[in-house]
Amino acid sequence: MSDPNPIDVEVGARLRVLRRVRGLSQSDLAERLGLTFQQVQKYERGANRISASKLWKVAEVLKVPVGELFGDPSPADGDGSPGQVGDADLLRAWNLIESEHQRRAVLSLVRSMGPGKA
Repeated sequence: MSDPNPIDVEVGARLRVLRRVRGLSQSDLAERLGLTFQQVQKYERGANRISASKLWKVAEVLKVPVGELFGDPSPADGDGSPGQVGDADLLRAWNLIESEHQRRAVLSLVRSMGPGKA
């Protein structure tokens, strides 16, 4: 068996991030796509390729443009212009913070910048 294609792995990783950002479990997403959660696991690992029609349905369920699954800038990431930050970017950055203390500090900072705090 050959290694997964790097593009399939990247699309799967983006699928996983976007699914988590939306607060969906693998089972939730699988149900909405008419799949088993094992199939979603395979997609997220890049072990199985996602067909074009299924990519379209995934994007529809996750409420993102299809290009978001490939890393294209999109309206879901602000206005799509360079420098805009989207949900997937924030979740990726958050997952890079290993220190629980630093995570609490970041969360406190973000909360302080919320509505009515400017």
